[in-house]
Amino acid sequence: MALFVCKSDLHLKTVCANIQAEYNLPLFVFDEHNTWEYAISHREGIGFNVTKTERLDTLMTWGAGIPDNVNYHIIVSITTNEYSTQNIKGFLERMLLTDIIEIQNIGSWNFQNNFTNHDDFDKYVEEQDRWIYHWSLPEHGIFAYMLEKSAKYKGGEIVEYISMSRNEHITYYISYNPLKYISVNHISVSHVKGKQSHEIWSGYVDSPNEYQVMMSAINEFIEEYKNNSGAT
Repeated sequence: MALFVCKSDLHLKTVCANIQAEYNLPLFVFDEHNTWEYAISHREGIGFNVTKTERLDTLMTWGAGIPDNVNYHIIVSITTNEYSTQNIKGFLERMLLTDIIEIQNIGSWNFQNNFTNHDDFDKYVEEQDRWIYHWSLPEHGIFAYMLEKSAKYKGGEIVEYISMSRNEHITYYISYNPLKYISVNHISVSHVKGKQSHEIWSGYVDSPNEYQVMMSAINEFIEEYKNNSGAT
């Protein structure tokens, strides 16, 4: 598995059409999040997971070694000697008209202690900090939770809270023959007050350790918000 990142203004559908033609792939399957969109296609021997973000500082939160100032995140799974990462990198540079950075330490990313599935994640966050189910869009793979201790009510209605949305359609494909993959949780945490929503953290949360990193940022935000607003 190889991971490439870069900055490019090309549209995601244009990039995927070029990759599909070059590697004789089936049609890409597209989906989107609030601030990023992605597409996946694979066949025996090779597969691509391509993400484009709106912001240039999003991808740096997705894994160790990813720099800022990039908006494309391309995961390539190769299970045949027909292709090499260097040749793929060269193609991507010519097609995207930009320098491509290969993230060298992706092989060291530790999936051993990950949550085994999405239900495992849901149970853990509820037990740890009382994230309670709020709403969902199952057809888009999006599930939202509310941090119970953050909720403020007026007239019996929720007027302010911290929301966590989980996108469960993000998948790292490790191999294609046999098919092996790791489903991961991309999380976006926002402070919601009335009709306004402000994102305070986003990234992958696939293990208890990563969850604690996320909660450290959230608790820091809560304390700063209390100090600045006098909220209780």
